[in-house]
Amino acid sequence: MTLQRRLPWARAGLAGAITWMAVLATNRSLRRVTGTSMVPTLHAGDLVLTVPVLRHRPGMVVVASDPRDGRPVVKRIAAVGPATITVEGRTIAVPNDHVLLLGDNPATSTDGRMLGPTPVRTFPRRVVARVTRGRIQLLAQPGRRAISSSSGSSSPTPRPS
Repeated sequence: MTLQRRLPWARAGLAGAITWMAVLATNRSLRRVTGTSMVPTLHAGDLVLTVPVLRHRPGMVVVASDPRDGRPVVKRIAAVGPATITVEGRTIAVPNDHVLLLGDNPATSTDGRMLGPTPVRTFPRRVVARVTRGRIQLLAQPGRRAISSSSGSSSPTPRPS
């Protein structure tokens, strides 16, 4: 086996080792993404690295509890209350200590458009990176750009429309 053929496996092993060290060394956790509500930012099967939320900001990707059954869901903060936001022609009032959560893929996302604003206490964690196919990609945070560990390039994270 040539060095060129072994290199992707070495990168995958290094990315995995770095991720596990970060999880074990700090207050971080890994979660697996299910569903397609966050495509193109996150895909089913991706692992996401999460940290505690210190301040809620629009554009931030968070892990929240589904108000219907309590299971964890990954969504993007569209508005932080008190605020009023118009989504798909509908005006939604977001009260204090609440946020409006939307998926990046509105065609498949059950989110704040149907469920309304969500109390901030239901999601203590935000997503900072995704691990997919042996690569760690930091997610763009509000006011920042995404950085990929294997290519070193950056690109903006899509915002919900």
